[in-house]
Amino acid sequence: MRAHPGQGTRASMIFLGVCGVLLGWFSLLQMTGAISGSAGEVLGSAGVAWLSWPWWASLPVGLAGAGLGVFALGRSAWARELVDPGRGDQARWRRRAFALVLVILLGHVAQLEALEWRHLAERETDFKYFHTAAQAWGQGEDIFAATSGLYFYPPVFQVLFFPLSLLPVGVASLVWLWLKLIILLDALRRVEKFLRCYLATPAVRQAFLFGILFVTGRFWLADLAYGNTNILITWLVILVLTAEDDPPWISGVGLALAAALKVVPGLLIVPLVLQKRRRTLAWAGLALVVLCAAPMFKGPAVGLQAWESYYRVGVTDKLAESLAQPDNQSLRGFCERLLPGRVDTAKAVWALLSCALVGWAGWLTHRTRKSGGGRLALAMWPGVILVVSPGSWVVHYIGVMLPAAAMLALLMDLRERSRILLAIFVLANLAWTVSGWSRWSVRHSIAESWFLIALLMVLGALGMKALGVGVFGQFRRER
Repeated sequence: MRAHPGQGTRASMIFLGVCGVLLGWFSLLQMTGAISGSAGEVLGSAGVAWLSWPWWASLPVGLAGAGLGVFALGRSAWARELVDPGRGDQARWRRRAFALVLVILLGHVAQLEALEWRHLAERETDFKYFHTAAQAWGQGEDIFAATSGLYFYPPVFQVLFFPLSLLPVGVASLVWLWLKLIILLDALRRVEKFLRCYLATPAVRQAFLFGILFVTGRFWLADLAYGNTNILITWLVILVLTAEDDPPWISGVGLALAAALKVVPGLLIVPLVLQKRRRTLAWAGLALVVLCAAPMFKGPAVGLQAWESYYRVGVTDKLAESLAQPDNQSLRGFCERLLPGRVDTAKAVWALLSCALVGWAGWLTHRTRKSGGGRLALAMWPGVILVVSPGSWVVHYIGVMLPAAAMLALLMDLRERSRILLAIFVLANLAWTVSGWSRWSVRHSIAESWFLIALLMVLGALGMKALGVGVFGQFRRER
């Protein structure tokens, strides 16, 4: 049994709680001061430096501190462990270490939210386009004209986003951030559960989660800082591929949402057909019809205009654009950089190679569906979507979460050691992390496509490992 906290522990928890609540209260006062022009100036003139931050910088930090304060004053077990670790076994120390990492990330996320609000105040961002387009839809206007064509998602997204457009843009941004954090944690949970057959012990699973934080955290932070939808799309794709124990309607609705929001994730129909998940496909078809009809809630004319504008702005115009910029790390962008000035030829090569890649991934999924490599074949599909989609920019590479996690899980399975896999994993992560932080290496590489080349290496390694051929050896059956 856990011992009751002593007097020192109670005092520490009360101190932590009061500090947290005061932090939240001061932040709230400062937000009020920013609106009224009085309280914020008074607090800023008190000589305390952090109180002179703009309200959008201190509010998320204050909310996080207030939340921690409430936990502490409520004497929750989690807060008690923070202030009085006591004598714990290794598992407890690992839990505390993981909690510490999450707290640090939470602080960084709060900083990123402040950055997002600064962007909202100073210039246009993706989130601001979402907010403006949703307001335009609510008023029966053309959502694409309202943003001068800078919003190019299908109109379904704005119907779903509309409730947030009723809030002030700063508040809506904060709600959007926390929604994405929740689904990001669920994506981590699903990935760990999906690959648990390679993670023998709780210690290995804990190390695996730390590894995923390192491998893909750079892409989460980029998405959180600018209010994009990439975390949402990645979560939906992972939900569809890992929904083994979920009712068919969950993965079906998830597939419909992903396809309705970004179109290209509709390629997940291929593995679902090959797996004979008929109920999931039926739910997906029904949900897709409902979602596509949703923009007509404001009237058939408004809905049809929205879809016509999307086809013009989001499909025709986008496909006609040149995608040779270095930050475009899709197969289409690679072909255009490799064949400068020959756009039609580049498009033809892209279409041919995309069909070949989808066909290869489909064949692998069918071939390994009853063997130990089936999970690895499924883990490839988010990467296939990234490669095939013409709009895969650097920020979209959060989609490597599942393929990278599959590689990491294989390397952490002590009975499946492979130097080839290790070399590919290290090289890929050098490309995704080092070149992610330093754009110089992206712009001075083979056809300026380090991200894409690294992803293709990972997909090739997963495919060969799933088949158990060549240097990768025979694959053992799942436990």
